[in-house]
Amino acid sequence: MAKEKITKTHLILSYLAIFGTGTKEEILAWAAAFEGKPFKPTSNFGYFNDPSNSVIQKGFVYVDQDAKGRKYHYKLTDLGLQKLKDDNVYWLVQTMQGKV
Repeated sequence: MAKEKITKTHLILSYLAIFGTGTKEEILAWAAAFEGKPFKPTSNFGYFNDPSNSVIQKGFVYVDQDAKGRKYHYKLTDLGLQKLKDDNVYWLVQTMQGKV
């Protein structure tokens, strides 16, 4: 099966699959670095906060209520993990974890 194009959503989900949890800033900074782009803290707001189309609204990610600190921490849901597998991009997680 051919590898699919990696989207920003895939990168967000991959970060959480690899690291377990993270703030919006940590996740998006990692995604920007992966894409070879500069990180802008004010960009990509909609991936977490668009009321109709965010990774949270789609059920891929949830806010970790147990996390300490002033910023929200996010975690991957089973549906988010399944999206990576269904979209044939779970190889990215495996590669980053050194399992490929």
